[in-house]
Amino acid sequence: MQLLDAALAFVLTMAGLATVVTVIMESCIRVARIRKKNFVQTIRLLTRELDRDALGLDDRELWDFLVRVIKNPSESSSDRINAQCLKIPDINDRLAMLGPDKARGAGLIEQIKNFAGQLFGDGKRSAIHDCVSMEYLLRCLAETPAVKRAVLDSRDKTEVVFNRVARKYEEISAGISISFKRHAQAWSVGIGIAVALVCNINALTIFEAYLVDPDLAQSVISRYEKQLAENGLNKKGDDDPANNSVEDPWVLLARSKALGIPIGWNTGTPLAPPSHGSGVLHLFDQTRQIITWFFAVSLTGVLIGLGAPFWFDVAKRLSQIRKGLQTEAASKEFRFSAENANGSADKRREIVDRVLTEAAREAKFNVGTPA
Repeated sequence: MQLLDAALAFVLTMAGLATVVTVIMESCIRVARIRKKNFVQTIRLLTRELDRDALGLDDRELWDFLVRVIKNPSESSSDRINAQCLKIPDINDRLAMLGPDKARGAGLIEQIKNFAGQLFGDGKRSAIHDCVSMEYLLRCLAETPAVKRAVLDSRDKTEVVFNRVARKYEEISAGISISFKRHAQAWSVGIGIAVALVCNINALTIFEAYLVDPDLAQSVISRYEKQLAENGLNKKGDDDPANNSVEDPWVLLARSKALGIPIGWNTGTPLAPPSHGSGVLHLFDQTRQIITWFFAVSLTGVLIGLGAPFWFDVAKRLSQIRKGLQTEAASKEFRFSAENANGSADKRREIVDRVLTEAAREAKFNVGTPA
């Protein structure tokens, strides 16, 4: 039981430290508008897969459809950005202007300048959505005049095109999401190593402290359970730590040191030479300790860089073993009062059928009415 308590306390500590890295990562992602850029790139790739001839879309209708999908009309800069884009003849070049700066061939200095400028506001992308549901995208497409005519002329042909658009949107979104997560994980590990080195966080020392001091381990676990109770999670029936922050990340280090967790430079480090010993053996021993410390702390940074969700999931499993309980949690995301297919072919066909049925009814109702 003592080993299990030490493991749980260690995992909770890693989860708290990983939360710091998660906050830093999220701040960088928001400043760089990574999600907005990825969404624009998704739409850009989807445009290449769109059968414009089958739907009868001209350049103006296609651009109006894309603008409605990517732009947030509540932002004041939306109309201004659209006016700037219309000055560019090619639609792909318009989307490239709103997408990643690297796609436009900017130099390193220019990229750094653009990134720094985003700290004070990004007028170019402030009006762009981070993401929209597949159903919302299909509804925007179905409401274009050309598609309203197409769905009246040949419902079956239009349905084939819509099914392909829906499938491609999911495939492209999934591919970009996987690439984003892979790069984010690499940056997370790098930030984790930097945090561990700067703050002198050694996972081996921390685990050893919990193992030799059961009271310290129990105090960390009790603090975690107290925070769950304060958040009212037991009342809600949701004890999944992955959905909740155990510690305020910016005061975590101070609170950890107050509890007695060996974090920080005052906990002992080989960088400070001992008061005794001299000569080659002393220098060799000092070098060995520094190298050992560096690798141990770097390994800690890698562990921290695995991310808060990973450690919270491990903590949940250890808590279930410790308490003998099992819980299940599920969530469903809706965007703009619409659904995603989430990889289900049946659900995708259901959404396409619903969107086209409503589009056909609207088109029949508006027959003879100027677009």
